[in-house]
Amino acid sequence: MPKCLYVKKVSTFMVKNQRLVDRAFIIARILQSGKTERGSPEGKIMSDALIDLEQIDLYLRNMIANSLIQYNPVTRTYKTTKNGDEFLKTITQMVESLSLLKNNDVF
Repeated sequence: MPKCLYVKKVSTFMVKNQRLVDRAFIIARILQSGKTERGSPEGKIMSDALIDLEQIDLYLRNMIANSLIQYNPVTRTYKTTKNGDEFLKTITQMVESLSLLKNNDVF
């Protein structure tokens, strides 16, 4: 395979994986923000996850649909569910595994 095609395939692979890492980071930050006893309001989650209003709406809708987070209309807060907590632990383990692999120069 010519070197230029190989570089293009590797860079495309890296970009796709970087998007997955970014999404995992955002989801983890949202779940972490909602782990408080009373939950967190949307504004706090936005600042914790470093995303804007359009993005937070999309993420929260999807996370509610997948039972990762729940909304309390009385207090207007979001709280991480048991499923969300388990998902957060899984994301954390994946990140730790990837950093171990990266530190061992496997990539």
